[in-house]
Amino acid sequence: VCEDPPMPCRAYAKQRQMTLGTPDIVTAPSQHAIDVHRDHGFFQGVNTQRVRLGIDRVKDDPPPITDSKSVLYVGQHTEAKGLETLFAAADRLPDVTFHVCGTGPYAERTEGVAAKRENVEYHGFVSEDALADLRRIVAAGIVPSSWMENSPMTIYESYAAGLPMIGSNIGGIPELIDPGETGYLFEPKDSDELAEAIQRLFDENRA
Repeated sequence: VCEDPPMPCRAYAKQRQMTLGTPDIVTAPSQHAIDVHRDHGFFQGVNTQRVRLGIDRVKDDPPPITDSKSVLYVGQHTEAKGLETLFAAADRLPDVTFHVCGTGPYAERTEGVAAKRENVEYHGFVSEDALADLRRIVAAGIVPSSWMENSPMTIYESYAAGLPMIGSNIGGIPELIDPGETGYLFEPKDSDELAEAIQRLFDENRA
């Protein structure tokens, strides 16, 4: 998404506007996605509705607060997912274990980081059962994206397992996190803020 799109992008967007026409209603998992389209000339005068994503199961009771100081990243391994921010936060919090799951073009970089840091554990692709086990032992999930996410499914799934979330204040992420209630937000690419949010979580858990 560009502030001043180049000519080929503007031409493509115009073509898409004509193709999509004027539907009766437009839905999206986040208000952010709706707003971005409208900002670029789509769906003017059309009714819109945010319809959040659904999940199959919700845990009856949240897991007990664990004494183990650990957090969890689950998602694709690309640069835009903010993994460098996560790694830098791990450097600032050597007493916190960072469990990292998923695969993608950045996986080799993640493997290298995990090999050099005792507090970063890279699990690669994991099964649903293995992921559920990890969510039972960690204190929070992390979504450190540096690009405008729509409505990350990992946040819904973490809440369903009773986990708070710490996420970048970008895209649709802040629509899903109520700071101080369901987790914390930090500015994208700011590893200091991410480390502070993680530490705040543990400080409050100990209170």
